[in-house]
Amino acid sequence: MYYKTPEVAEMIGIPHRTLLRWIESGVVRIHKPPSSRGDRALFSEKDLRELKVLASLREKVSLQKLRRIRVYLRSLGFNPFSRGKFLVIGEGRKVQDVIMVCDKEKAFSLLDTPGQLYLIVPLEEEK
Repeated sequence: MYYKTPEVAEMIGIPHRTLLRWIESGVVRIHKPPSSRGDRALFSEKDLRELKVLASLREKVSLQKLRRIRVYLRSLGFNPFSRGKFLVIGEGRKVQDVIMVCDKEKAFSLLDTPGQLYLIVPLEEEK
């Protein structure tokens, strides 16, 4: 199933114009089914999940930094915002890094030192 731009903007809770700006600036890619007519942007379920994460990150991280993250993740073969969890270190213009948590033991930097691997050591609660 594919969704049109106004539907997607409403579902993820952002203004329609913001979504159009993300498309124009290349932050998100436009998907069209093979039989599409015209220049309408259409989004899949996967695109919708990615946009929800992007909208959440956009509250803390500049669009320019999100573009850098997207380019870097795509270079690694990742679908940028549809997998993993993200940790933002800092706030507003003072965002120092965005960390992508891959699994229970590994995470890596996306901004400060792209690719810098962090090992996660879970601490057990005292019984």
